[in-house]
Amino acid sequence: MPPKKLFRRLAVPSMLGSLMLCHGQLQAQQQQPQQRPQVRVAPNDQVLQSFQQSNMGGATPALAPNEDGSTRLDWHGGVTVDAYSNDIQSAGGAMNTPLRSGGYYRGAATSDLRAIHTDNSVDYFQVGITTSDDKAVLSQKPYQLNNLQIGRTGEGYSVAVGDIAPNFSSLSSALGARGVYGQRQFGEFTVHGFSGQVAENWEVLSSTVPSNQYLREVHGAKVEKTFGSNLRTYVTAQAFTEREAPLMAQPGYAPLGGSRSMSAGFQFQQDRFSLLGEMASSSFEDGGNADRQGHATILDAGWRGDSVGVRAGYHHLDTEFTSLSIAAQPGVHETYVGADWVAAPWLTLTTDLRKSKNSTLANAFSDSTFVDTDALTLRATINFGPEHPGWGLSLQQVSAQSVDSAEQVSRRGDFSATVNYASPELVSGLTIGQGKLSSEVSPFSDSTTESWSFNVGRNFSNAQPDAAPTWSAGVNFSATSQIQRLMATGDASKNTNYTLALTSQVVGWGSLNLLLTGGETTQPNGGPSLRVRGAQLEALMPMKGQSTFKLYGRTTRRNIDDPVLSAQEDVMGMQLIYNF
Repeated sequence: MPPKKLFRRLAVPSMLGSLMLCHGQLQAQQQQPQQRPQVRVAPNDQVLQSFQQSNMGGATPALAPNEDGSTRLDWHGGVTVDAYSNDIQSAGGAMNTPLRSGGYYRGAATSDLRAIHTDNSVDYFQVGITTSDDKAVLSQKPYQLNNLQIGRTGEGYSVAVGDIAPNFSSLSSALGARGVYGQRQFGEFTVHGFSGQVAENWEVLSSTVPSNQYLREVHGAKVEKTFGSNLRTYVTAQAFTEREAPLMAQPGYAPLGGSRSMSAGFQFQQDRFSLLGEMASSSFEDGGNADRQGHATILDAGWRGDSVGVRAGYHHLDTEFTSLSIAAQPGVHETYVGADWVAAPWLTLTTDLRKSKNSTLANAFSDSTFVDTDALTLRATINFGPEHPGWGLSLQQVSAQSVDSAEQVSRRGDFSATVNYASPELVSGLTIGQGKLSSEVSPFSDSTTESWSFNVGRNFSNAQPDAAPTWSAGVNFSATSQIQRLMATGDASKNTNYTLALTSQVVGWGSLNLLLTGGETTQPNGGPSLRVRGAQLEALMPMKGQSTFKLYGRTTRRNIDDPVLSAQEDVMGMQLIYNF
């Protein structure tokens, strides 16, 4: 039997989970050049045993692609192991730092196994795991399943089990869940569907750690229809029901609820014009405590010319609206128009005008409230032309006025200017800003703000026009400062931070990096200043293949000299990264 028969035998989907237990490479070697190789097809379990017995700790199990169209099996992954020691001093114990003194370890493993078939379909199995005895890393269990996904993709279809992320549209489903997701194309129609659970992590679902929130059983479906290359339409339906987790950290006081929602939308693109819209409705029930129905509508349009671009939109989401999309925030009513204009080769002007209303949902304890806001943004971007290459200037003014349901007015104005310079060796920038806030809601918070930030970076190397560098080094310094002055009392608070980074790398030897940080925050009530200092040094050494060994040390001092909030953290460790 030709070798390709064996390859196809090995790559059946039933082996995907089991092959993760093996680490080696199967090679069919021809013993006598004048004879045709004799290969006996063995059952999958026998082939796996051969892997395990003869290739423990060997190379990646991979079958190289052949010209005759054999299936290719690829396995890639990595293992990271840290061993480190903490020396912690804290005036407030666990209140000031989650770290504890002692020696700890941390390990992480990832794996990606793929079988690529002759018809271009792909079977895959991905997993990521973390383990540690450090409570600051994993507070409840010494292990955690970060991600798990098994799936198959092919011509016009795909299916995935494990971690899924159905993203139907803005008003329907856009979330992360753990379950099953499938997609199938039928000519101009495409059908999507998913079913799963939303939980904090896999351990909550396996009843090994308690949960702080209800679990959600989620389901959804979507049907798309295309009309030529310009128009795509779709309808969606989704639902969720809440239930208590197997282990609850505390009793759930809110009633369990459930929701159903539907939406219909379109996306149109014609030359330089684009238009998209969607309408949705929902129904939420929680046993009569706060049953409600809601509606939502979004419409966005844009046109791009040679030197001018315009955009406009309308968004309305009832406070009673519910969906499975994290982008659909209920209680938002917004209209906006904007434009950008390349007025000259050296000048671009941008404007954005928005009128919005944000409302809260009424409940048994409070009535619905709202805040109306009018906001205007003006921006100018200037470059100084070929006579001054690399130089740029940006100016921005933001003005906003808000009125709440009690007819109290708040006003805010912010101005900023940024000048920057960039070249292959040098990058720098300076930003200054001024702001003013006045509010009838809280007159004692009326304030003015002055801020600035600065950064400069320089790179060095022995690069030549016809040769890559064998060594490189860099230095980068950045600093920020902000002063806020209260109008009512005259008190002021100041926040200053700086960072200095030094990097160096030699081909074949590795790299050495040093990071220094510092900062200080003064308190307007006359309390002690809160000072922070930190330093981190790491040396990375390349090993065989894609593996790396690192030694590192870090020291951090926070709230220096404060008798209650001070803390000092010193960490020394080493890390091994093995990739295959």
